[in-house]
Amino acid sequence: MNSYLYARPHWFARLLLWRGWRLLVRWVPMVVLANVLQGTLAPSMRIAGALPDMPLLILTYLALWTNPSVSALAGFTTGLLSASMIDQQVGSLILSRTLGAWLVALLPMVIAPRRVASILLASILLIGVCQGLLYLFAPSVGGLTFWGTTLRSMVYNSVLAVLAYGLFRRWLPPELSEED
Repeated sequence: MNSYLYARPHWFARLLLWRGWRLLVRWVPMVVLANVLQGTLAPSMRIAGALPDMPLLILTYLALWTNPSVSALAGFTTGLLSASMIDQQVGSLILSRTLGAWLVALLPMVIAPRRVASILLASILLIGVCQGLLYLFAPSVGGLTFWGTTLRSMVYNSVLAVLAYGLFRRWLPPELSEED
């Protein structure tokens, strides 16, 4: 066949006609709001040295309800915004969040993502992977102190993930998870 008969649209036209704009318009404000709340509200919610990680809570839902590409992009955005607010090395935080979100996005191949137990498992896995990779890439604190804080944070954020399940389900409905 003659390839000149089939015109490929310009990249800008493909961008404008992309079907994922609805999903993008929903998750970007959630990630930005979570990072703002992390800087303003989260320090006052500290319990027993555990700080809630609101961007990771959002990332848990996005990773379970979207495809791995979208969750990796959300992980990158979350890592970039989080690193800009705290005193961390930017690359290690971005990479840990991106890889963690991508790995959790593969969970729906094994588990049903709409169950509360799945949210609990995904939040524990995401926090463990992200914090483990962050410690691997940029160790900043002694091992026992870091892992003790991570374990407390894992429990606290998992409880928050289960409590916030209904709210996130309303904001990111299941029909949006099927789009690319």
